[in-house]
Amino acid sequence: MAASRPLSRDRLTVLRAVRAALMSLARTADGGVLPLFSGHGEGPGPARPGDHRHVYIAALDDDGDGRLDQILVMAPWRVDRGVAPTDDNRADFARVTGRLALVRAGAAGVLTLAPPLPLPGERGRVWLSRTPYRPTRHPAKGADAATFVVEDVRRECARRGLPAPSGAQPLMIRPGPRGGLSARLCLSFTEPVAGPLLLGRDAHRGGGLFSASVPLD
Repeated sequence: MAASRPLSRDRLTVLRAVRAALMSLARTADGGVLPLFSGHGEGPGPARPGDHRHVYIAALDDDGDGRLDQILVMAPWRVDRGVAPTDDNRADFARVTGRLALVRAGAAGVLTLAPPLPLPGERGRVWLSRTPYRPTRHPAKGADAATFVVEDVRRECARRGLPAPSGAQPLMIRPGPRGGLSARLCLSFTEPVAGPLLLGRDAHRGGGLFSASVPLD
């Protein structure tokens, strides 16, 4: 990212602007938008609940200076092991993301993006939260928050075709609006797992992103 580095607090504004820019570039001849970028089904309605066959987008502050310096646009088949891309899917993803160069993000500024680079191929047995994990549902009244978060993240791993974690340790749990929760966790696997790992309610907006604590070659 160059020319403008928005504040980290403007992350959601930037993500919405990036998604809008991608959808504009993904227009079809009939005026629609490719489902790979819209998150909608082939018809006018939204995709089915739990359908993750559209892109994942994250905006990150890699150096911790309070400003965003990296935009990740990830193909769904890289994140969800149950998604099988067609040749057209792969071609559409490369074509649209390859044209993403300028994003107008309102008060957050104009983002000038460098040409896309291949997504790093992380592998590891231990993965730590890089962005907060939000469970896919709210806990029942009186439920133990730690137990609830661990059960939820285990279900998410199963949904994404990942092996069951041998360990899932909450490092921080914070209450959210309307009884929701956000957490940071350490996930352990018996065998090395390949990334990227994005899990939870807002994974398509860069939430629940994990990084390998000791990456393996």
